[in-house]
Amino acid sequence: MAQSDSVLLDYLRHANPAIDRSHCRGGTNTRDGSLSKYGSLRSPKDVREWDDFSVSSLDAICNGILGQGLRRQYQFQPYPVLAEFPFREIHEEDSFKSLLIGWTWQIVSAALAAVQDEGLKHPSGEVYMVRGGQAEFPAQTTHQEKAAHEEKAANQEKAAHQEKARLEPDWAGARRRNGEKPLTILPGETKISTKWTSAQVPPIMKAGVLDRDIYRPIGQIYRYCIFANARYGYLITDEELVVVRIDLDSCNDKPATVVRYKSIPWRNHSDAGAQDPELMTVNLALWILHFAAAWDSQITTDEGILYELRQRGRPPTPMSASARTRGTTTPARSRTGSRRRTEELNSSFRSETSGIRNGLSGALLETGGSQSSATPSRRNRKRGSEGEDEDESTGRRRKVGRPPKKQP
Repeated sequence: MAQSDSVLLDYLRHANPAIDRSHCRGGTNTRDGSLSKYGSLRSPKDVREWDDFSVSSLDAICNGILGQGLRRQYQFQPYPVLAEFPFREIHEEDSFKSLLIGWTWQIVSAALAAVQDEGLKHPSGEVYMVRGGQAEFPAQTTHQEKAAHEEKAANQEKAAHQEKARLEPDWAGARRRNGEKPLTILPGETKISTKWTSAQVPPIMKAGVLDRDIYRPIGQIYRYCIFANARYGYLITDEELVVVRIDLDSCNDKPATVVRYKSIPWRNHSDAGAQDPELMTVNLALWILHFAAAWDSQITTDEGILYELRQRGRPPTPMSASARTRGTTTPARSRTGSRRRTEELNSSFRSETSGIRNGLSGALLETGGSQSSATPSRRNRKRGSEGEDEDESTGRRRKVGRPPKKQP
């Protein structure tokens, strides 16, 4: 097929195929394992909308390559022509994945390749949109798993293998490594709108409810992000793309997380040459998210890179370099104290997540929690009879929801 020249921004804003959802049925979302073994990170402090998700706000993080790339013209193959069946007629999650493979994956991958082939990429190399099984989370090597399981009982080995099997997202933003399987830096998950939409989630969701049905998809992508120490993730349905960002809360002495999300409707599109530089579409948002994950891949406090960027002033819009403004700088003493506090919290978080990854094949399966020297020790509790918890440090049982009595 003959290639045609297109401005990248227009290419990524093309209308998505119309979907026949009449065959989809409702139901509950699949349980994806307990978050209890994640210790203090088992649930975010709160979940709220990602208000500043935009091309301009993320362009500064990506060293300006978003604005540069979106203004340029590239040669692309014609858009895929997809028949109603088996692509646009959706029955369940798996049939929707066929559409994503035939449409979204093709377009986002072509757009990533076009920009990165011209040198607009992270210094460590290209980022790719792949299926989840084509990449792996950190510290997930075969010899480590085998050594960790040799001394475990058969039921523990089975539980560990099941845990590992559940830790494979449908999609991944991946970075290649020499001689190793590519590394997941952006987990993604597929859902069906008859089972879940972001409209069901309250504007501000308190902690401790991720096991409820309407929150399970967010809990699932949160779990992937924590395990991979990935700052960004996404949920994609036949009605919307939900982009997710995980921040550390700098107001706590021990790591606590805040989940931010933004919905981009599947129907969003624009004609070529549209003037609105911030109109977001599914393919454009996924393209941006892959670059953001490459440049800002690890979970940190909001006082990290984003804090420093905000002190320098508002970043430019992608379509106009003249929009760049110059902000005031933060006093050196303030910056030094902020960076020191940020690094302490980020170090504590890295210790927590490292303990989580290692513990899945070791002590974590036995205790249901993790401890590290970088964080305060916590009492491990296990469920006793109905309505009671058992404190392992004393062996005494107490009513759920009431704090334990102080020991003399």
